[in-house]
Amino acid sequence: MTATLAMAGLLTACATQPPPAEPVEPSIVFVSQRSGDGDLYALDPDSGSVTPLITTADAEGGPRYDRDRDRIVYQVYLDEGAELRSNDRRLMRDPNGDTPPSWSADGRYLVYSAKRDSNEHLYLATVDGSSERRLTDGPFTDRYPVFSPDGSTIAFARRDSRGWDLHLMDLGSGAIRRLTDDGEYVGHPSWSPDGRTLGFDRTWAGQADIAAIDIDGGDIRRLTERLGNDLTPVYLPDGRIVFAADTSGDNEWDLWMLEADSGELTQLTDSPGYDGGPAYAPTSSWRSLAVAP
Repeated sequence: MTATLAMAGLLTACATQPPPAEPVEPSIVFVSQRSGDGDLYALDPDSGSVTPLITTADAEGGPRYDRDRDRIVYQVYLDEGAELRSNDRRLMRDPNGDTPPSWSADGRYLVYSAKRDSNEHLYLATVDGSSERRLTDGPFTDRYPVFSPDGSTIAFARRDSRGWDLHLMDLGSGAIRRLTDDGEYVGHPSWSPDGRTLGFDRTWAGQADIAAIDIDGGDIRRLTERLGNDLTPVYLPDGRIVFAADTSGDNEWDLWMLEADSGELTQLTDSPGYDGGPAYAPTSSWRSLAVAP
């Protein structure tokens, strides 16, 4: 907490920036093994059309949308470690080759988890990786941080002696509030467009499904319940949720879409191997990356 309060000015600046207007194009960028160890593709969830974006010899992953610069940032896994790139230009060393960072609403800051000592904690830095500040400490594992749409709050998953739960950090004060309280595994939180709800994956009896909870509190709502595993939900601007699912139990992952109100499920991809790691991104952010047919 001492480290958090010492950087109150930086946190407040990050929290008070108004977010740009949210694009409304329902486009998804995701990772696929259909052409290699891991390449990036774009998907129109309404038409089902898939566009190859980056299909190099290197393995790519973890796409994220930097809406301030209207660009896709992604991880590239190299022998010497992972790095973050955009338009094939190196931005910085990836502080965590597993879970990608989240951009603040104004595009000035990154939040990510990293293991600097015996535990994994949250860090805040400017987008070039400089001015790194530690946000959390203690005998915990903190993972999957993501900025709220207005940049005022970070949602993340924490594992302590009781298990995993979702937490919220207020960037104005540095205060942390536990949101779920049952110790079951939770991960990959995603903010609804209005910032009132978190979608996430959670295990029930060893099976992962998609769930949601209001940030003001209340009960966890189980949104999917079926064989296999459903992971990594991401909200579209219209409130629909796209996620990765292995419905066969054979490690064959595809993208699915959930109508949050009706519960209707639609399969979006059907490719051998892995389609996963979805991230919302409008077509303007990836059009220049599209591989010519």
